[in-house]
Amino acid sequence: MTIANKIAFIVINALVIFTALAYGAVHQPIIALFYFVVAACVVLWAVDCFRTGATRFSPNLLQLPIYAAAVYGFVQVIPFGWYAAGGV
Repeated sequence: MTIANKIAFIVINALVIFTALAYGAVHQPIIALFYFVVAACVVLWAVDCFRTGATRFSPNLLQLPIYAAAVYGFVQVIPFGWYAAGGV
C-alpha cells in the first residue's frame, strides 16, 4: 500500500463517519466540503495508480449492493415530471 492509498482509506472512513454525524445538514458549506473530500479521494486514487503503475479494483461480489444503492440514489435525484405538478 502506498501512502496515498492509506490516506484515501482513512479519508473514506472519516467521510462515512462525518456524513452520519451531519445527516440532514443540507447547507451549502457542508455539501461543498463533501464534494471536496470526494474529489480529494479521486485525486489520491489517481496518485496511487500513477505510483504503482496499475489500477486496482476488487472483484468481490459484496460490492454489488453498494453499486445498486448508488444507482438507486442516482435515480432518486433525477427529477421526473413537472415542477408545477408538486403543488397540485
